[in-house]
Amino acid sequence: MVESKLHRVPRGGPPETVYLFQINVEIDLSKNPKVRDIFTDPKVNKEMVAFLQAQNIRIENKFERDGKVTRVELRGSPEGLKRFHDEYLGVDEAGVVYEVKFK
Repeated sequence: MVESKLHRVPRGGPPETVYLFQINVEIDLSKNPKVRDIFTDPKVNKEMVAFLQAQNIRIENKFERDGKVTRVELRGSPEGLKRFHDEYLGVDEAGVVYEVKFK
């Protein structure tokens, strides 16, 4: 489960709150066909782009292999990124299919 914010206490420092700001997704490894087909199926692309825009999420970088997009970096609001995770990545394995970043 991914949270939009975390509370932590750095060693020797005061407590702090960090916020989800990026999710890196290996789209070709996802179990969700909508994630895998975002750039190859026009219907899926339209749905996913609308979802990303509604959640104020942008595709920051796309990485290609053999002319096919295989990895994306998504950035946006912590709540929007959490919704994306819950909606599309919930069945995938963290650390293999996606990586979350906080700051």
